[in-house]
Amino acid sequence: ERRGYGLVNIHDGVKGDDDDVSRVLRNQKERLPTEATIMSCSEEEIRMLVNFIKERVLGGVIAATSQVPIGTDTDVLARQYVARRRIHWMSKLCERRLLELTKNQEDDSPSEGNESSIFQEGMVVFVHGWMEKEDPRPPYIGLSTIL
Repeated sequence: ERRGYGLVNIHDGVKGDDDDVSRVLRNQKERLPTEATIMSCSEEEIRMLVNFIKERVLGGVIAATSQVPIGTDTDVLARQYVARRRIHWMSKLCERRLLELTKNQEDDSPSEGNESSIFQEGMVVFVHGWMEKEDPRPPYIGLSTIL
């Protein structure tokens, strides 16, 4: 049915992937359960998902989309770019879920002291994209000291 065959296409007018509206509606219908599944994962399940994508999928997709030799099949290339976009989308969902889980753990921990923090005063850390509100300077990326 993904390619426009079958009784659903004949009776209900479902079209194949070459019809943009049908493809977008079908992808959106598939996206919602995927998002719900990821947003219900535990920290361990998120770790397993990220490891699987990193070890089994990401390398091939990046290799196929980073340098495109002349004469590459455009259909294959288009599918690889779609895969890369979907991996990015899933990474954002995983990040959002981990932040949610971390926030829940912080809410459950005692508020006195900072014993549960992995950061200690004087520790040097790598900062990526840090910026104070309404600061005209660009976001800071580099080493910083915890005060």
